[in-house]
Amino acid sequence: MKIRQLLSIAVFIVLSSEVSQCQKTKSDTTFFDRNAGIYIIDDMSKHQIDSVFKIYKKIALKKDQEKAKERLKIYESNQRKDTIKFLNLSHTEFKIIPDFIYEFINLRTLDLSNGKVSKLPKRLGELDSLKRLILSKHINITRLRSKKLHNITELKIQSAGISKLPRFIKKLKSLEEIDISKNNFAQIPRKLVKNRKLTSLTLNENKLSIADQKLHRFVHLEKLRLNKCNITAITPNLLSLRNLVELQLSSNEIDSIPKGILNLDRMGFLALYNNRIKSIPEELYSLELMHTLDLYYNQIKVISPSITKLQKLKILYLSNNEIRSFPDNIGEMAKLREVYLHHNKLSHVPISLRKLTGLEVLHLNNNLLSEFPEEILFMKELKDLDVSSNLISTLPEKLVELDLLTLFFCQKNEIDPSTDENAHIADLVEVLVARGATVNINDN
Repeated sequence: MKIRQLLSIAVFIVLSSEVSQCQKTKSDTTFFDRNAGIYIIDDMSKHQIDSVFKIYKKIALKKDQEKAKERLKIYESNQRKDTIKFLNLSHTEFKIIPDFIYEFINLRTLDLSNGKVSKLPKRLGELDSLKRLILSKHINITRLRSKKLHNITELKIQSAGISKLPRFIKKLKSLEEIDISKNNFAQIPRKLVKNRKLTSLTLNENKLSIADQKLHRFVHLEKLRLNKCNITAITPNLLSLRNLVELQLSSNEIDSIPKGILNLDRMGFLALYNNRIKSIPEELYSLELMHTLDLYYNQIKVISPSITKLQKLKILYLSNNEIRSFPDNIGEMAKLREVYLHHNKLSHVPISLRKLTGLEVLHLNNNLLSEFPEEILFMKELKDLDVSSNLISTLPEKLVELDLLTLFFCQKNEIDPSTDENAHIADLVEVLVARGATVNINDN
């Protein structure tokens, strides 16, 4: 049956009594596919809404399958298959990979998500350039068989509804990276230890309980991403992963950083965004290889002067906390390139901030600054500056000397452009805009 016919039947059956009302009362209407004419209205029952969503999914699937057929025809007729590096075979219905796929000799990534392939044949191993395999939402993932494929180094199986690793993964002897996010895992799969070359593991959005799990056998693991996993603490077993260079634990329920964090002395990227952390232990500042630190959306009030021990730090995210002041010695962190301190309680910035002459991004919006920080005028590499939503009443004329500034936001302050004090602002904005900068000073 054609999509248009299916859609017409769907709307007639589920929405017939509401269509006229829906058209008359647009404010009561929520479109989630305006082009297809699929919508819900406020007074629908839960059963009706569920029915609409089910029908929408069927229609969307049908569309995706039809698009997949068209893509397949295009791929098959392509006369320069040797130039293709990515093949999107998602939503295809074949169970055996077509022979013409093996003509893409320089293929780098193969996407078989939402598919029905039952076997990964040995011939895939002949595609030497093929490194990345995507099997998200694969219909036969638990029954999928595979020959030994020594070329595959990256595997992605998201949203497949699995709680155990598919057996074929042990055949991927060269596997270095795996992403099994949005599934039903309760622990980090122990069998991945057998993939001895595995260095990167992503398990985002699984409800994990790993406090008692033995993790020390993952000796080669360098990158671990456990965002949105209901984790309540950074437990000792996580701190046993001594080779980690990247650890992401964002959007969990962690309320403290243990002193044992210093054991992760190879750490370069630490993300603890959106947790309940109230303070930073001195031991964290011992991680001298740190280049990116993300502590957005926590409850941190104080930053120790010891932060300057992080001499390799390039990107610092401390926004949406409760910070009232910043250490006077921040200017000693010469490698900083991006600093995000918006949505805090800062009433001033340290004088030494002017020493950060290599800074390219500075966000100080939504604080309590009563004056434009003159220290900013020394940052000749600055490209992105946001001081909006403060208490600033005027801007310095020398702001125009920041030649590389391409984004400048200063709205929602107390700047009155009609006063003599601010007579220069119109010219300032004109110059910046003429250079190609995006400027917003007005509240609207």
